[in-house]
Amino acid sequence: MNIRIRTLVFSLIICMLLPLFWGHASCKATEATFTPSQNGSYVGITDAIENTIVDLSHVQYVLESRILPKDGKDRFVRVDTTDLNNDTPRSPAVIGKADCSFNEHLSLHPNNQESYVILDVSNLDCDRFYSAVGISAATGKANNKGVVFTVYGYSEAKEMFELLATSGDLYGYESGEFHVDIRGYSIIKLSVSLTADAKDYNSRTASWCNVSAYKSTQGDVPKEDTSIQIPEFTSSGVTALAPHYCGNDNFELVYESLGNSILADIAAYETRLQQAGYSLYARNNIGQNQFFTYVNDNTLIHCTYFHSTQVFRIVYGPRTYTGPQSPVTDHKKVVTPSVSIMGMTDSELCMVFQLEDGSFIIIDGGNGTDRNETVILNEGTEHEYAFEVHRSVETNLATIWNFLKNNTPEGQRPQVTWMITHADGDHIALPQLFIEKHSNEFDLNTVVYNFPNFNNIGLSSTLNPDNFTRSVDQFLSAVQTHFPNANHYIYHTGMKLYLPGCEIEFLYSHEDFWPAKMTSCNHTSGIWRLTIADKTILVTGDCEADPNRTVASHFGNYLKSDVLQVVHHGSNGGTYSFYRQIAPSVCLWPCTQQHFEYDLRRTGQLAGWTFNKYLRETAKAHYSCGATTTLRLPSLEVRPEPSSPDYMETQPSVPSDFDTQPSGTTSVTESTATEPAPAGSLNSVVYAVVIGVFVLCVIIFTIILLCKRNAAKQK
Repeated sequence: MNIRIRTLVFSLIICMLLPLFWGHASCKATEATFTPSQNGSYVGITDAIENTIVDLSHVQYVLESRILPKDGKDRFVRVDTTDLNNDTPRSPAVIGKADCSFNEHLSLHPNNQESYVILDVSNLDCDRFYSAVGISAATGKANNKGVVFTVYGYSEAKEMFELLATSGDLYGYESGEFHVDIRGYSIIKLSVSLTADAKDYNSRTASWCNVSAYKSTQGDVPKEDTSIQIPEFTSSGVTALAPHYCGNDNFELVYESLGNSILADIAAYETRLQQAGYSLYARNNIGQNQFFTYVNDNTLIHCTYFHSTQVFRIVYGPRTYTGPQSPVTDHKKVVTPSVSIMGMTDSELCMVFQLEDGSFIIIDGGNGTDRNETVILNEGTEHEYAFEVHRSVETNLATIWNFLKNNTPEGQRPQVTWMITHADGDHIALPQLFIEKHSNEFDLNTVVYNFPNFNNIGLSSTLNPDNFTRSVDQFLSAVQTHFPNANHYIYHTGMKLYLPGCEIEFLYSHEDFWPAKMTSCNHTSGIWRLTIADKTILVTGDCEADPNRTVASHFGNYLKSDVLQVVHHGSNGGTYSFYRQIAPSVCLWPCTQQHFEYDLRRTGQLAGWTFNKYLRETAKAHYSCGATTTLRLPSLEVRPEPSSPDYMETQPSVPSDFDTQPSGTTSVTESTATEPAPAGSLNSVVYAVVIGVFVLCVIIFTIILLCKRNAAKQK
């Protein structure tokens, strides 16, 4: 072999190896490195706001003092103090705001006397007073040490203090909380006194208090609207609960202890509705469960019967938008439909569906505030892991907008249906901001929601219902301001909403859970299933474990779905019974990739979170919101470039074999979560191999030509 040929062969070997090094380098370039956590603690006054006075005479006694979230004219102050567990006299806390000082003090550890604080609200544009007192002594209940917590209002017209609310006895780790109407009162008195049977007057009584005056965004809780008269439901032996205001101008009637004649009684009620001038709008039977909706010109009546719990419900109120009740087929099929989990800068839920006519469905969105902090997972264990979170509202807004803009067919404006699972800030805040920022650039056709009345569902005493109400009002106000002609679809369980090539079936609303207490906003999160191109995608929002168990008992294996949005960012709320009925092939995790890989809850390795272990062992593919991932429907294959319209082929593509794991997914073994291949790493290897083969062919062809030329010269 002459020198020229040997050189070419050597070059051939180098060219074959280079693509492999290139692919490996591409993989390494996307790996992330993180530093260990640095534990620390802070004791003192925190979160001070301009023009706010929080002055404690003995700072060494302070455990924590913070100004609670402030909005507009609201006045929030909270002071927490240590529990000395003795009778040492304490210097009182002087709590105030520049324009509404507390001229008298609340002694948080009463000493043989009533303690109180007086708040002058005469110059404040506030109509409600919030207050709470708690007990932090573990021995309080056992030793019968308690406290009575009372709120009084002083009216100049009446020239007297009037009882507004009282807690009764509170014992050990309990708290009393009030949101009281203070219209007509100029001074509020918050009083704390020991119970009559508490003999020990040391500091193991009231240990913290919250006080605030604020402007209500909701006003009075509506009473039953007697202007809406609906036919009465009757059944022998039935227990009827009092009408419940469930939000959205709707009321709910619940009938329990149903007898054997319940099915006949329901049929008789439908006859009664028809005789009263109502017409059937929609019906949906799922197993032995019944759902039907009747309407007249002004009123909508939706009825649900759950066979497993033997409960019949009637939700009624003003007639609202109901949408078409049969599949929408009169549209041009432009793009391949898809579902995307959007890449966010924190653990936030934002999903975007693109329908075959090119329109979009957006589910939730994310937070409305930036965040920069160190997150520590599995703290105090050998698996402790720390990483930095830099949540950026602007980045997340741009991610959603660019996706809509880039994937909208040429010559069109993005057409959007926006669905909100519940009113937590990390779900509803970003949609409001997006609407306010981009309203001139897209069309919002329909908003879908069902928000409760947060004042009567049993929220935990640590939650302020008006915060959720305010979030809802701000979102709906943005919709009304910028899209006054948008449809408002208020869903109820069993209903179906049809969009082009898409069916949305609603499988849970907060109305199904009442009268059980919904102690968190997550209890009010909807559960919906979208069917697109014969594939089913179950959306769960942040729904809590108890509602999920209820849904599993109601529907059983009817819940089976191809794709699951994992409950509550993959942390809490899931249950084995719920997930086993769904049995998804693909899981979308609304959490950072670090949470997905290293959080022992999400890997299912922590006791009590084995439901996540089940998902990771049985589902074939998993995607976090660390990066935007788009799945084509029905193939469930990953779109390699989800940044331009995926125009539908003239001939339908052959679905991929989903028995093999799609690129970019993560499979999890029983004991540990294996690290996923970084996005694009598999594609890099494929490209490298293709280039290598091409170079090889060129070199071989060149060698053949040279050999022929040398042979010709020798002749």
